[in-house]
Amino acid sequence: SFVGQPSLSSSFVGEGNAAAGKLPAGGAAKLQPFLKQVGDTIMKLSKTGVGYPRKFKNWIVNTDLGLPYSGFFCTDPKLQGKTTTLPENKHPAIKFAFPVKEVHVLLRDLGQAGQYDGGMRIWEADFATKKKTKVIERDTVPEAGGKRLMDVICPPRDTPWRLELHVTAKDPRPEVAHPEERGEAPRQPPPDLELRPDRGLDETVQFEVRLLPEGDPRLDAAMRLLAMKRRRTPRSMPGAVPIPGIEGPFLVESS
Repeated sequence: SFVGQPSLSSSFVGEGNAAAGKLPAGGAAKLQPFLKQVGDTIMKLSKTGVGYPRKFKNWIVNTDLGLPYSGFFCTDPKLQGKTTTLPENKHPAIKFAFPVKEVHVLLRDLGQAGQYDGGMRIWEADFATKKKTKVIERDTVPEAGGKRLMDVICPPRDTPWRLELHVTAKDPRPEVAHPEERGEAPRQPPPDLELRPDRGLDETVQFEVRLLPEGDPRLDAAMRLLAMKRRRTPRSMPGAVPIPGIEGPFLVESS
């Protein structure tokens, strides 16, 4: 299956060839990503805030990291092994279940499956530092970040390659704000987390991607599934496709 699980689905946002599942006319077959989620999503919960009491209050609904013809992955076999970067306003889109602020995104290249070498940072950016948002659009310019220009991902052809996406964000609502995080005294009385749960998040998910030539049966099957799912999700982000995934997520509690 594509990427997906109860709190994260693949998303093919936008129109044109990618959303319609069509190949560009003419030219030699190029490579396109075949992406799936591996393992459980990890949601870090806090006993005093985020995720209390052990329930999802916010999550990533979908991302278009695996979008064909997006430019996120090498399409020309001749470019494999070479490092190129994208403009600041070209990166995966991310949609959240509820509005957030101070979004931090880190995408890492973990290398070939089974040969983890510590990982390499591909993209690290901050969004919504002053205003809340529910969607980081594909063309949203980062407001800060350690690596605002995303590297084009170029694994060897038809080789299982691992990627890791880690996203943190805060709840923008003042009634659940944590002033102690800003060096201020805690609010009295503390917010009722049962009635007004903290919708911040700390979510990590890993993917496996293979670059396959256009016309590969695995890509064709994926695009047919995409077209079928799009017809069943009229209320999703344009082109978003929730894909049945594995059970999860795996929860980690912090103090």
